[in-house]
Amino acid sequence: MANRIWNAGILLLLLLLAALLLQFVRASSAIGDLFPSGGTSGTASIRKQIALIAQERDNPFWRSIEEGAREAAETAGAELVYMGPARIDPSEQIRLLKKAIASKYDAIVLQGLGGQTEFRQLIVEAAAQDIPVLVLDTDEPGSKRLAYVGTDNLAAGALMGELIAQRTGGQGRIGVLIGSETAANQQLRLAGLRKAIGAYPGLSVQAVRATAISRLQAQREAERMLAAGDKLDVLVGFSALDGEGMMAAAERLGRTDALLLAFDDLPATRAGIADGRIAASVVQLPREMGAQAIALLRRHWAGEDVDGEHYTKVYTLDSLNVDSLPEAR
Repeated sequence: MANRIWNAGILLLLLLLAALLLQFVRASSAIGDLFPSGGTSGTASIRKQIALIAQERDNPFWRSIEEGAREAAETAGAELVYMGPARIDPSEQIRLLKKAIASKYDAIVLQGLGGQTEFRQLIVEAAAQDIPVLVLDTDEPGSKRLAYVGTDNLAAGALMGELIAQRTGGQGRIGVLIGSETAANQQLRLAGLRKAIGAYPGLSVQAVRATAISRLQAQREAERMLAAGDKLDVLVGFSALDGEGMMAAAERLGRTDALLLAFDDLPATRAGIADGRIAASVVQLPREMGAQAIALLRRHWAGEDVDGEHYTKVYTLDSLNVDSLPEAR
């Protein structure tokens, strides 16, 4: 009788252990669903956290980068945290980079700052902690960054120069708007333009003015150039908001004769091309930049070698394709 009771007790204990084991298996499966596999190696890992630091938080260009990166991150099972200064402020970008490193993000994606010593030291610090730093829009060559993803800005500037030559027959005085006098991407675009028009003796850059990536400032600077003593034939903008500012300036001064060439494809720029106020625009692919950045991080985490430079395409938007091409932002 005692043996029967003993055997029954052991059987009951085994059943309880089996039930607990089943609950454990179910709980483990649920945790696996919350933290999907990262990379392509098939090895399960916890959900990666990626910091994306914009040049300017609500700038349409950077919001498009965010959209592309967020969609790719969600597909990869990673979490994207978007941040950035309210207005362009390199010191605030550096502060956010420090904060991201201290917060132990798995990766950091941000704009290069053109060789600032403190910025480069922080990239070194991040790399030492096995936090890959990937730069967008403006490269940081010679640093410890994992890779650059974005426009070949020198080539984009050269494309703008060729557009000017084509539209003017190689004759004209040019005024140029740039977002910042210190931004490497803006200076590269300007250098590319100068190099391209060097083949046309009848073309010359008469003035270059910075707009702080502000539509209102773009309008003010465009008005100053258009109203100056040396009559400008061409006005070029190298930042996304310059197109709208140039149109407003030309309208206010009655300068319908000036050839306007813009950058990127904001709705106002598209509208200007459609109604003939802007001749053409050199368009980048910011959504593609964001998506490629995440793809490169996945490859890096999977143990693959990643090349240092990844150029996204640019194309010319004009009256021939403004109605047929979808917005590429």
